[in-house]
Amino acid sequence: MVSSLSRGGNLGKRRSVMVRSIFLMALVAVWAAAIAAGPTGAVDLPATQTTQDLIRAAAAGDGPRVAALLQAGADPNVVDETWTVPLHHAARLGRLDLARMLVRAGARLDWQDVAGVSALILAAAGNHFQVAEYLIRAGADPMVEDVKGRRALDYALNRGKNDALARMLRRAEINRPTKKSKTGT
Repeated sequence: MVSSLSRGGNLGKRRSVMVRSIFLMALVAVWAAAIAAGPTGAVDLPATQTTQDLIRAAAAGDGPRVAALLQAGADPNVVDETWTVPLHHAARLGRLDLARMLVRAGARLDWQDVAGVSALILAAAGNHFQVAEYLIRAGADPMVEDVKGRRALDYALNRGKNDALARMLRRAEINRPTKKSKTGT
C-alpha cells in the first residue's frame, strides 16, 4: 500500500473495488449454497428441475401434476425468465382448481411479471369470472397496474364480454381497504 500511495495511486478507489469484489464473492457463495440446499420438503428432484416442472405443469393446466409437485414441497412462487409464476398460468387458463391449490400453498396474489401483469389482470383479460372472484376474495389487489397503467377492470371493460366481471371489479376497487381506513370507506 505504501508503494501505491508513493506512486500516486488512489487508495479509496482500490478499497471500493476490493469491497465490491468481496461482496460479489459472498453473494455467489450464498446463491450456490441456496441452490445446493434445494427446495424445502422431501423432493428428490434438484431445485431447478422442480421449478421448471411446476411452471410447465401449471402452464399445461395439469392439475394432478401441480398437486403432486406442491405436495412434494415445490415452491408455488417460482418464476420463469419473464417473472411468470404458476398462478399466472392458472389465471390465464381460467383454472379455478389450480388457482385454489396454488393460493393454499402460499402463492403471492399480486406478483407481477415483467410487463406488470398480475394473476387478477390475466383472469380479467380472459373473462374468467370465477378465478377473478376467487383471487379478489383471497386478497388480490384490484388496483395493481401493469407497465402501461392498466388494471384488471380496464382489461375487463376492454373485452366487454362479461359485464358481471366488470361490476365485480368496480365493487372490489371501491371497497378496497386504504391505508387510512380498514373498511375502504
